[in-house]
Amino acid sequence: MVLGFSQHLFAISIEDNLKIIPFNEKWYIRKFFIDLIDNNQAAHVLFFDKKPACLISFTKKGPVIPSKTYFLTWDPFRDKPHIVWNPFFEKEHLQKWISWKKYEHLFPSSNFVFCEDEIGYDDGRISIQVCLINKKSLRNCLHEYEAIFKEFLGEDFSPENFISAIEARKKLVPLIKDNDALLGIILGYGSKASLAFREKTKSSNRESNRLNKYQGVNALQPSKCKICPVTFMGDPDSEEVNNLLEQYTRELNEIWMSYKGSTNSLKLILEKLCAE
Repeated sequence: MVLGFSQHLFAISIEDNLKIIPFNEKWYIRKFFIDLIDNNQAAHVLFFDKKPACLISFTKKGPVIPSKTYFLTWDPFRDKPHIVWNPFFEKEHLQKWISWKKYEHLFPSSNFVFCEDEIGYDDGRISIQVCLINKKSLRNCLHEYEAIFKEFLGEDFSPENFISAIEARKKLVPLIKDNDALLGIILGYGSKASLAFREKTKSSNRESNRLNKYQGVNALQPSKCKICPVTFMGDPDSEEVNNLLEQYTRELNEIWMSYKGSTNSLKLILEKLCAE
């Protein structure tokens, strides 16, 4: 069982280091990771090796759109993606990230890295895109889809050099040249769905027969599970898509069995983050 691990070597240092952090900052850090787990697919990245990365995006600067519905995270592979801003929630998201960055050094990780990219828009809005990456999973992914990465990034593309650049720069968007297809592959949505997403967003004929089955798909969620399932855009009849959804459904069942019984979810998450 993947989640049935023992981290006695990390427990003492994690607990001690958590005590160093002021209560209000610890509250933001706990909220940051719970949001990543519950709403942004981070458990699949932390506890398994199929999904290389997950992301969360929030506004650093931008207009406020009055709305009673707040879509607080953004995933470009959801059906009809959109962003709605609320100043209170966006400020809280930013503070959660700032608090984690302030104390991240207390919880060093050899296998996981956080990337931060600022993305500017024509209307003056600036968003921050935070991506949690499992380097072992990413390495496997880059080797599996190396031909596609070379097609977009050049024949000199190297999985090892790419990962080294991520470790050094802590940025993802410029390394993939802001390519939606490569981002989708890194997020664990497979090659066919990711390439179709790129083609669909750039195609003048969005209703073409070849892409008309392209829609939102999602893994199944266990009963009473509070963790959102993996969701992305894809062809529900695609073998690749269905294999991924079955994989993520199995993972979520296992995740929920362990996660729901945890009395200290932040400690559980940090133990995995710091594990060798």
